[in-house]
Amino acid sequence: MSSDPHLHLDLSLTEEDGMSFSGLNFSEGDLNSLLSGLGTDDAEPYEGELEASEELHALARTLSGQYVDVVGAFVRQVFSSRPGRAQPGNQVLGALDALLRLSRETGDLPLQAALSTVHDVIKSGVPEHRRDFNRFLTQLRDGVLLFADLLREEDAERLKGLILYQDRSLPLLEELANLKGIGPKRLERLYCAGLFTIEAVAEADPADVAEVTGLPRKLAEQVVDSTREFAERQRRSCVVELHQRVQEFHAVLPRLNPANEDDRRMLDLARQTLAELQSALSQIEQATTR
Repeated sequence: MSSDPHLHLDLSLTEEDGMSFSGLNFSEGDLNSLLSGLGTDDAEPYEGELEASEELHALARTLSGQYVDVVGAFVRQVFSSRPGRAQPGNQVLGALDALLRLSRETGDLPLQAALSTVHDVIKSGVPEHRRDFNRFLTQLRDGVLLFADLLREEDAERLKGLILYQDRSLPLLEELANLKGIGPKRLERLYCAGLFTIEAVAEADPADVAEVTGLPRKLAEQVVDSTREFAERQRRSCVVELHQRVQEFHAVLPRLNPANEDDRRMLDLARQTLAELQSALSQIEQATTR
């Protein structure tokens, strides 16, 4: 990789202020907005020469990392929804196929293996019975963690933070701690009941929350309502952040200078992959909001 500090394409989200994809519902308008930067000319131009082969290799991992992040969040979102909702598996597989082609062209065998694992899990089909969800999610989580091992240390920790919950210092629980009547003991009950992610609480029935945690019914209702409001704020923050990342990507991509026919082919594949991603996200959104 070039030592130029501007060459790193960081399209990922950070955990600052609790921002993540997990449990967030994106509308079609949101998706069009965050991807609109691909067709605009208002991004700041990037100055400098890029080594096409090295940058395309990094680009394959950058796009894949961003997409695996999204896949994990959207699949988890579908799992936490009501039974009978449409599942976006086919659309996910189509975009993963594009990413796999890109990883093969760049010769990135570890990336190809990680993507293949996630692809195979999703291709096996979303379980029809809720009792099988945990096994399916565990397999998907393991595939994402396999990818995380390919990243820089700080990026790997960020991605693992979206998948693994190792303590109670979680954004949602920090938010709920502001409710009157929610103290350390009740936060502990929520955590032990598995109610520490946005999707788990936002989709829950207040009566069920009260039953499994022992919270008064009125307080359980406040917990669910506050979580839904928190999810909406997070969704809006994510859209703004993603739009900025896309603008950065849009500024760098035209500056890649392919040195030979292989590099030009990989650059074309990168563009096609991003188009596949846009299409898949739009279809996933339509499927999960019906």
